[in-house]
Amino acid sequence: GKVYNNAVQTAYTLIFKSNGDNQLNFDVNFENNTFNRVYFTYSAEEEEAFYGFGEQCSFFNNKGKKIPIWVNEQGVGRGDITDPIINAVLGLSAGNETSNYISVPHYISTSNRSLYLENTNYSVFDLTESDKVQIDTWSSHLVGNIISGNSPKELITEYTTYSGRMRKLPSWVGEGAIIGLQGGTEKLYDEWAALEEKGTPIAAFWVQDWIGQRTTIVGKQLWWNWELDNDRYPNWDELVDTLGKKNIRLLGYINPFIANIYGQKTNIRRNIFLEARTNGFLVKKENGDPYLIKQTSFDAGIIDLTNPACRVWIKEIIKDELIARGLKGWMADFAEALPYDAVLFSGESPKDYHNKYTEVWMQINREAIEESGYGDEMVFFARSGFTQSPKYSTLFWQGDQLVDWGQNDGIKSAMTGLMSAGISGFSLNHSDIGGYTTVTYPIVKNYVRSKELLKRWIEMSAFTTVFRT
Repeated sequence: GKVYNNAVQTAYTLIFKSNGDNQLNFDVNFENNTFNRVYFTYSAEEEEAFYGFGEQCSFFNNKGKKIPIWVNEQGVGRGDITDPIINAVLGLSAGNETSNYISVPHYISTSNRSLYLENTNYSVFDLTESDKVQIDTWSSHLVGNIISGNSPKELITEYTTYSGRMRKLPSWVGEGAIIGLQGGTEKLYDEWAALEEKGTPIAAFWVQDWIGQRTTIVGKQLWWNWELDNDRYPNWDELVDTLGKKNIRLLGYINPFIANIYGQKTNIRRNIFLEARTNGFLVKKENGDPYLIKQTSFDAGIIDLTNPACRVWIKEIIKDELIARGLKGWMADFAEALPYDAVLFSGESPKDYHNKYTEVWMQINREAIEESGYGDEMVFFARSGFTQSPKYSTLFWQGDQLVDWGQNDGIKSAMTGLMSAGISGFSLNHSDIGGYTTVTYPIVKNYVRSKELLKRWIEMSAFTTVFRT
């Protein structure tokens, strides 16, 4: 066929073909790629409900909504904070009901219908009309699949042949609580003694400040230079050994940012930012400079995962600085922040790679474990994800909920997100017990965790995959 744009016309193809026994593939392609949007519209039933789309935290049924498929920071409050003063301070950081860490172009419906896209670029599923669905894809090429099945279970089973299925967690994860704490070796021993006195079963201590901690304008943050801080955690090897004798693991933290710590952190053995910049391992701006992103009161670069040499380099850091030091897992944080106007080593468009970036970040963490010979005994947990992230990751967590009861960013959103993400293949998932984000602001309402909220969240998390503070 042909389509017209003002005075310009282009040919297009629309092809349907079998993709196995239970899937029908559709492929729309414009000959002229300056036609950069494809609208794909098809019928729906008036009462048809739509579930999935990754980790949608505000609504389980998305009928009547427009769902953007774009992995991003979910924000603070996502509409639950109504005070105009706080929202003025938060600005775009407030987020909204469709901003999510895990966003996937896939759904199942109450009419036993299911569909997913193979595209990685930005798209929107428009479910606002009662009798149709419209997919808006920001590309000249749209590829997707329609799934056939007789039940939700059959549809999800068929879909996960494409997305991948999460592997079984090691048994130690279920042998007690995973206790998140910071403060150093002595603090850990003190907390351990108090928990032992109460008879608390412990699977692991998660010490995200193993790399050290700095003070910034928002309070305490980590040094994003991925090596052990021997001053904060002296006698590390002894600590690992002592905990190991009690069948307790240590977990750490890493993300794909690297901060320039030159002249700021004094006890470094290795300047990882300098290594990355020297070797061209950082995502760049159009002028060739590293693309530095403001993180409260410091800047950080993003590692370029399209560069094969960079992928080998960051895997070696994970192997040497995390695995070889005795960590049995870590939080693999972030990965949703690749800028739309970045320049990548491979020459790929960042608008097509943005969502894919989080999949590759999961893949690299998984490969580091497997190449170290540890198989399924290690666990890394991530908050961001796209279609095929479950293939690589061992566990997900739901990011930073507000310490509140809200539907969009409180305890209710955690439960809704667990259910919707599960439909899109994210089967092993959990939230921070009690939520995470506290907001305090003079005069207006403060959002501070209450004792009752903590207890209710404890009760809820007792029935989820992982019990972690």
